[in-house]
Amino acid sequence: MPRSSRVLFAFALILCVSPLFSQEIPVEADRIVKIAEPVKTICWNHDDSLFALGEADSIIVRDAQSLDILHDFLFPQEMNLCFSREEGSSEEFYNDMILGVSSEYMAIWSLPQDAKNAPTDFGYSLSFGESQEVVCAAFSEDSDLIAVAFSDGSGMLYFKLRGAKKFDTTKLEGGTRNVHNLAFSPNSSLVAAASSDGLIYVWDTVDGALISEIDSFVGMRTPVAFSADSKSVYGCIEENVVSLMAFNGNVLREVRVQSTVSQFTVTSDDKTLIVLTDDGLLEFYSLESGRLLGYIPPFNDSQLISFAFNSDYSQVLTGHQDGSVYKLLVEDVLRKPDEPVPETPVFDAGAFVVVSGQEHAGSASGASGQPVYVPFNFQSALREHFHAFNVGASAIMLDKKSNYYQFGTAAEFGWYTTMFTAPVYEGLGARFAMAFPADNYPTTYKTLDGSARIAPPYLFFGEVLVPVGVEVPVSTFVSLFSEVAFEAKVSWLMNPGVTSSKQAFSLGGRIRTGIIISKLAVMLGAEYDSMWGLIPEIAVTANFKLKGKNKDKGGKK
Repeated sequence: MPRSSRVLFAFALILCVSPLFSQEIPVEADRIVKIAEPVKTICWNHDDSLFALGEADSIIVRDAQSLDILHDFLFPQEMNLCFSREEGSSEEFYNDMILGVSSEYMAIWSLPQDAKNAPTDFGYSLSFGESQEVVCAAFSEDSDLIAVAFSDGSGMLYFKLRGAKKFDTTKLEGGTRNVHNLAFSPNSSLVAAASSDGLIYVWDTVDGALISEIDSFVGMRTPVAFSADSKSVYGCIEENVVSLMAFNGNVLREVRVQSTVSQFTVTSDDKTLIVLTDDGLLEFYSLESGRLLGYIPPFNDSQLISFAFNSDYSQVLTGHQDGSVYKLLVEDVLRKPDEPVPETPVFDAGAFVVVSGQEHAGSASGASGQPVYVPFNFQSALREHFHAFNVGASAIMLDKKSNYYQFGTAAEFGWYTTMFTAPVYEGLGARFAMAFPADNYPTTYKTLDGSARIAPPYLFFGEVLVPVGVEVPVSTFVSLFSEVAFEAKVSWLMNPGVTSSKQAFSLGGRIRTGIIISKLAVMLGAEYDSMWGLIPEIAVTANFKLKGKNKDKGGKK
């Protein structure tokens, strides 16, 4: 194929393939398959008919009776997860809503009443500021307010404007540190934050005014909860003591737990405290007398890291480090205080395996099958920090008229990083190339006895290059990039066993531009060398990224 035809073919290939990769990539819910991950968040909906699990990069909604998967939303990164409701077209109609909050953005899906026959609605999304990373969030019971705490110590309230599908914002007064839990009061008039610096903060949700700072146990990462009348809060004043405290700090009531408190919740009638201890037990205490009422023993060798009770506390979901999830009937699994804790995990009749840690939890059997799109945050993706390694191959075209070589192939590898200059990247690479003699290569060379012609030698390149470039994300999985590079090259001619030449050193530069989808990059470029002139090229590389501070959403060169 003539050289001009090959160049036109390469350009046509890029132009044809690029539009396919420049769109937002849908993820089919019934095709999501992933290895089981720690189940960090679990929640029930308002009538206990559904429950949702947060598993690393997905939100999975299941039917509470059949345990079938009804919805599977791709939502990258660790998240806070809640159910709530939104009023529909009539007073009797409500849509269940799922709130997902990651370190970079927030998304809300509205679920239909008949989940099997109607599509889900991706109703709201919100991206946070450039320098802000979410550490925790909470959703009010009336579904209108979202409280968010950021890593820089600031806090915000977001009020959802339904018709406009936007959010009105209120800044929470005062600076907080190390916030690890947020909670709204039952009447949504107050919001509280638990901080590992030993303080519980309480704000008014109307104007964001700080109304109280309550001393708690320094270093604890336990939750905070309001009393049923919204006039006091529950928190830990010691590692094994849960207290009900007034806003002025006075202790109104306290319960001493037999072991260190890991998490806790309080029943809606303020009568029972339920504690997850550091030895994996769910213990029930009377808030009036402080005595132990009973406990639920472990059902799995793997650590219990999350739990959620339904509205009447008759059922509990437990999530474990290995990805296992259990639905337990409290009446059947609750043991009396004087019963010894079993040495090995038990499995009673009241326990149902939702998903085993050995299964692929996201197989989405029975899912809606609707394409689910990942919310894309351009600013966050542009600021992404990473280290990346690439390996690939390229085709090069030389000037056959002056150098007697035309077509060649190359293998290359390199390292790139944006850790210091995002979105600009820089790195170090190497390439080894071999070019083939053209048809017009001189044919006068013969063996000493003149009986045969010596075959033309191959042309070899060894290059070291220093690239600098910029990448612009256009969707969750797709990016465009351009780069320039300085090159130092060693060239030599060789036909093994017959002929060879000395090495020649030359300098040059290269420009490249291309498109990246996931871990594959296709690029077009040209280099200019002081010895060989202009050399056009087309390359394909595979890329392997190591995450920096910000998490990634796709491959890099």
